[in-house]
Amino acid sequence: MSPARTKDDLHVHVNTVAQRLDRVGRLLGDDWQSPQRALEIQLALRLHRLSGVTPPPPAQA
Repeated sequence: MSPARTKDDLHVHVNTVAQRLDRVGRLLGDDWQSPQRALEIQLALRLHRLSGVTPPPPAQA
C-alpha cells in the first residue's frame, strides 16, 4: 500500500510503480482494489501459482 516502499522492493522509480498500477487498473477494471475483488484476484493468483503453470515471457516492445 506504499508506493515508496514498493519502489524500493522492486528497485524501480516511484513513477514506474504508478504506471504499473494504472495498467493493472486498465486490465482488471476500476474495482480491482475493492475488498471483494482484491480477494478474488489474490485467490486466483494463488491457485495459478499452485497449478505450476509457467507464464509466458513478456512481449518485447
